[in-house]
Amino acid sequence: MPLEYALQNSRHRPEVKFWKTEEVSVTLHPDPALGISYLEAATLERIHRRPITLNVMFVGAAGLGKSTLINSFFQSDLVAGCEDTDDLDDVRVTPYPAQLEEDGVNLHLTALDTVGLHRTEDLVLITDYLDTQYHQYMVTEHAPRRPAVLPDTRVHLIFYLLQSGTRGRLTPFDRRNLQALSAKANVVPLLAKADIFTPEERHQAKLQLAQEFERHAIETYRGPADEDPAEVQAFTGREPFAVIASDQFHTVGAGDSPVRGRLYPWGLVEVENPAHCDVAELRRLVMSVSLHDLIETTHDTYYAAFRVSHMRLNGRPESVMPFDADFESKLTTTQSQFVGLMQQREEQLRTAFMARIRDKESELRQYEDKALQRELELEAEDLQRQEAELEARQPESPKPASKPG
Repeated sequence: MPLEYALQNSRHRPEVKFWKTEEVSVTLHPDPALGISYLEAATLERIHRRPITLNVMFVGAAGLGKSTLINSFFQSDLVAGCEDTDDLDDVRVTPYPAQLEEDGVNLHLTALDTVGLHRTEDLVLITDYLDTQYHQYMVTEHAPRRPAVLPDTRVHLIFYLLQSGTRGRLTPFDRRNLQALSAKANVVPLLAKADIFTPEERHQAKLQLAQEFERHAIETYRGPADEDPAEVQAFTGREPFAVIASDQFHTVGAGDSPVRGRLYPWGLVEVENPAHCDVAELRRLVMSVSLHDLIETTHDTYYAAFRVSHMRLNGRPESVMPFDADFESKLTTTQSQFVGLMQQREEQLRTAFMARIRDKESELRQYEDKALQRELELEAEDLQRQEAELEARQPESPKPASKPG
């Protein structure tokens, strides 16, 4: 990894300046022209020649009408005769592929219907499915004889359906699911069966759910960052999107074309009417505004994160790569972490060193006490020996003479 090593150790060569830190702009007027004005036509030709692949997954609890929403969102009958029962013991992901063509633009679309999401354990099967698609793409990408166009089964967008009956409250089940899925792919939350609300109730429920997302740090897809701010605001301002789905067609007025909707005794709720739900606006934002951004974000963010984590499993060390716009902040964070680790290690060494000094001092004091005790014992023995010698050297006292009788 010579490039990675060079970038991480760039501070040792202050004369090297990366091009991303330079903010110098020079306007050129080459003569003759370089031909960049033909890029738009070349890009359009490439789009017409190479189909676009989009894979959309619909996730949510049972009975929310995911299959019906697939038909309503794509204005087709991808899922024929569907009944969203979700009565399976385990999660099943059913793909519905289709080929779309509009004005020469070809779209390979796959709608993925998830059936059987009942328990927390079921979420693991969905995240495993997402990881499996990433892994298959990575294996094909690194194959010795890779195809010219890689087959892409990665999930570019997840529509997560929330229950309307909670009235704007995020259940722990949905919260855990959203947190896990938003770390794997682009997630757009939808408020399902929104026809149970009045317009005021629907607005209040959306505001409360948006606050729940912020409080629990749930990162949902917010639209392309380089798009018109007004378009991005359309994402953030409507989240979560309130949707209604139906496979039934009704005629509104004489001579009018039939429209998708749900007929009630008090009137007709139209799927495509912006005053009734957000399906039409959501379709425009996804298919027209954010289509390429969804694909690029999937590849550059979520697939890249999976690839890095996979390389970590093979023993590759942690790194501040890739070298992107956040390189400096990542490098600073890594340096501060390294300094903190070194300070912690230094404190541990200092503590261990002082403990060893205290142990040695204790040993020395014990040795001195033993030496002093031995010295006293030797002095006592020497004193006793000297006293014995003195007693042995003294002559015996003469006995007194007896008087003559």
